[in-house]
Parts: sequence; structure tokens; C-alpha cells
Amino acid sequence: MVEKINKDSTNLWKARYNPSAHRSTKMPNASSWPTYLLEERWRVVDKIRNMEFSPQMIQHRRQLFEFVEELPMRFDAREKWPHCQSIATVPDQGACGSCWAVAATAAMSDRVCIHSNGTNAPILSVQDVLSCCEYCGNCVLGGTPMTAFIYWIENGIVSGTESGCKPYNVSLDCGHPCTVNTYETTFKKMKCEKSCQTSYHQQKTFKDDKVFGSLAYKITWQYPWVKLKMEGKALSWNERIDEFLDIVKREIYLFGPIVVELSATEELLLYASGVYHHPHDHEKRTLYSHIVRIIGWDTEHNDTNWLAVNSWGPQWGDYGLFRIRAKSLHTNAAFGFQAALPRS
Repeated sequence: MVEKINKDSTNLWKARYNPSAHRSTKMPNASSWPTYLLEERWRVVDKIRNMEFSPQMIQHRRQLFEFVEELPMRFDAREKWPHCQSIATVPDQGACGSCWAVAATAAMSDRVCIHSNGTNAPILSVQDVLSCCEYCGNCVLGGTPMTAFIYWIENGIVSGTESGCKPYNVSLDCGHPCTVNTYETTFKKMKCEKSCQTSYHQQKTFKDDKVFGSLAYKITWQYPWVKLKMEGKALSWNERIDEFLDIVKREIYLFGPIVVELSATEELLLYASGVYHHPHDHEKRTLYSHIVRIIGWDTEHNDTNWLAVNSWGPQWGDYGLFRIRAKSLHTNAAFGFQAALPRS
């Protein structure tokens, strides 16, 4: 497949051999959630809906709509906020289907640092979310960033990394990415512990180490319609797409990285460089839905490409990053781009 991709003159990207790709299997279908967890998830859905009409969300949306500066053709959050090292950090989810938690906590960490102008720059704990938020998701069945954001708002999240309160306790030596058959073993070992590791030297309790969020939201295709209604304008379909992409860019430019869902096929696992775009039949060949963090964009031939940080370690792709054609994410419009704001 690598040779076929690299010989295709219509491709804007290059592939390289990845043994993990050739051992890949599809993620298992989610089994029925227990009733008590379904009730919790519906509660979260209701909370997200209510936030859509909250004064804070209305004000946030207004900031996006009223921003009048011309956006750059190229933007990299690492360059705008160099004091926030979390933005440049490439995580590795290892033997766990935790992309949703990894991407979400990374975006949280970025935004805490940005919001505080670098005075508070924790790397928030994936382990805290993964092991203690049962309704958010797990290693085997995956999860959603929005539930992780709501958990952050309601419960707070402690610091992660080896030197933090609660480091990631998952094997990382099984590939880039690890295959899905490694996930079940990890899930069986996962346990919620509400205490910091003994070597944590920040003189903080588990409770005091927590950082909280204040607002969680999606940026969906509805945003241009809301903006147009406010302005009393009518645009063509292509103009609406451009307006949507412009709003997403404003969100990143003003507030920091966001997360988005995409379809992971074998081709993505083989990515090495260039501008990735889905194969035409990717919906039939999707191995699993995957969540990544968007930290910027560039423009080529009037097309927007997102700059994304993956969660398969720096050994994968372009040192852990990749560029993806924005149009490749149009099929994920219902999911939308997702983000959250820290508590002041």
C-alpha cells in the first residue's frame, strides 16, 4: 500500500511503512452501557445543551463573530504562545483507546496556559479522566471529548506526567499506534485512585492540585447560520463553508487549540508527510473514529489545511504531527470541532 500511495500523483502526502498499520484490526462495536451510565451521559447531554444558551456562551460566540482582524494564511499556536510547552507536546495514548481523553486534556492544558498568560501551565492528567470518569468512556469502547470537558468543569482534573500528581499508567511499547487488541488488557487494570503519587513534590493535596473548566461547547455547521441571522445576510453553500472554516480559525487564533473527530483508516497509520486526505472509500474502510488536536492551519491553492497533533507518539508521522485537508473533515460536521474554556 505504501508504494501505491507514493506513486499516486493525485496524492498530496507521502506514506512510509508502519508495522502497526499492517497489524491493525477494527475497533469492536460498543456494547450496551449500564443504565446508570446511560443516565449520566444523558445528563451530560442536557448540560451541554443548556450551556449553549448560557450568558458565558453567548458572550463567547459574540467574541468570535465580532472579531474583525484579518486572519493569517498560516498560523501555528506554538509560535503565538511559545511559553506554553503543552502545545508542542506530542502525547502517546499507548495500549488504550483513549484518544478522546488524550486530545481533550491536551487542549485543556493548552488553554489553561494561554488563559493565564503562562503563569499556570500544568499538563493535565489523562489518567484522572480515564480512570475516574466512568461515564466519559474507557480504553476499549472509546469515549467523547465533550464528556471529558464536562468532567473537568464539574470535578476538576489534577496534573499528569511522570512528575505530576497522577501520571499516565498505560504501556507505550506496543507500537505507534498500538493495535486495538492491546486495549482490553489495559482496561481490566484501570482503577480510580483519588490521590497523588508519593513522589509528587508540589506540596499539594489531590484536591488542591485540581484545575477546573468553566464552559464546554461545539463549533458546528450551525455557527454560520447563527452569525448570518444576526447580520441579516444570505450566502451560497461554498461561502457558508468558508464562513464555517473562518469561525473555527478564529476560535483557535483567539483561544487556543481545539479537538475534532476523523476516520482512521490504514492510510492514516502510514502517513509520513504532506497534506493528508481521506481515500474516497474511507467510510467503508474505517478502522475506528479518532480524536486529534488542531493547533493551526495553512493555505494552499485557496484550500485550508489543518495542522494537527496526533496521540501516537513522536515516532509516527511528521514527529507526531500531520497536516490534513480541511475538506476531509466535512463528513464529521455533525460531530463538530469541540473545545472548552478554563475557569478564571
